[in-house]
Amino acid sequence: MTRLFGLDIGRVRIRKRSDGFLKVIVDSKEIGNYLVTYFGNFRRLKFKNGKLPNVKLPVSQLLESGYTSEFLRVVFSCDGGLCFYPAYRAGWRGGTKWLIRTIFLACNHQRLRNDYMHLLKMLGIKARNVHKDGKIKIETERVLKNSING
Repeated sequence: MTRLFGLDIGRVRIRKRSDGFLKVIVDSKEIGNYLVTYFGNFRRLKFKNGKLPNVKLPVSQLLESGYTSEFLRVVFSCDGGLCFYPAYRAGWRGGTKWLIRTIFLACNHQRLRNDYMHLLKMLGIKARNVHKDGKIKIETERVLKNSING
């Protein structure tokens, strides 16, 4: 990073966290301005006035890079999960029981959910953008089986 951006080594602090990961702090207003200009604000939470920040994913750069799938795997690993819960429908022959399976990504920011939906669509993955829950849900059997089988 110091070579790439021409930074003085004293402006980069690297510490190992207790979980084994590295924490890197870069003291550079120029790099911060570059990242915010190029990628937008990284804040996702609402401001005190209730408005969401103007953020976006670098969709075109991700699609051009060829790493869209890997990016989404990381995102779903961090902010996503799996749900398995039983469902039941009454009927004259004793009803029907089945298991509802869902892969989800929790994200309250509508624009980011739209960006994630676009990336998923470009990979041929059918998903639902559920505004009420603040989640993207993948429930199709083909996608679920492909996710499990790698």
